[in-house]
Amino acid sequence: MWSHVANVGDAKSLIIHPASTTHQQLSAEELQLTGVTEDLIRLSIGIESVRDLKNDLDRALFEATGQAPSGKKKIEVVVNDEGVIRWALQSPTVHETVNGKEEQRQKTLAVVGLSGNPSRPSNRLARKMQRLGYKIIPVNPVEKEVLGEKAYPDLTSVPGPIDIVQVFRSPEAAIEVSKEAAQVKPKIFWLQEGVISPEAATIAREAGLDVIHNRCTYKEAQRIRGSIVTYACEI
Repeated sequence: MWSHVANVGDAKSLIIHPASTTHQQLSAEELQLTGVTEDLIRLSIGIESVRDLKNDLDRALFEATGQAPSGKKKIEVVVNDEGVIRWALQSPTVHETVNGKEEQRQKTLAVVGLSGNPSRPSNRLARKMQRLGYKIIPVNPVEKEVLGEKAYPDLTSVPGPIDIVQVFRSPEAAIEVSKEAAQVKPKIFWLQEGVISPEAATIAREAGLDVIHNRCTYKEAQRIRGSIVTYACEI
């Protein structure tokens, strides 16, 4: 939910380490004079839910330190959180700071069970999400390439970070997928509409992942954006 960029006055919440980004050109003495220390982290609060922001920050600190916030035994993960859905679907791109420079990249959507058959629901949905600008990562051991993208046999074989894992498998198979997701740590574990697996959702939640359960990414994108016209076919 927090964006790692150097903007100010943005509607979304931002987090940054000034000493290595916006003030990296200053000497140690100049940093000291400006009050920018090595352990300073700057937060800029946007218009998201305060509860969601605090929860997201708590989870990040827990991942970094292994320690839960004072007074908390575990980090709460809210299923079907509106803020998480909006982060995923309001824009197909994300801004990041790499080596002190702000960069924009496509959000990655790993579709587990993506079929190469154009008539299959997984293929139709992935085509629509690809049209919206998402980087589709097919995850299916029986496919070599889908929608012009290399297919991988499982999530652990995917190189690079994954923003969203979307599951197009049976509820039983989703349990094993959730265990893989717990290893690769995507930002969001998304069980497609009709894939109802409380056990898979629980495994992902306990791994600290944001979980969307029994929702359709494209339908949610339509709801959030108002109206989207891509393909005439329905999922």
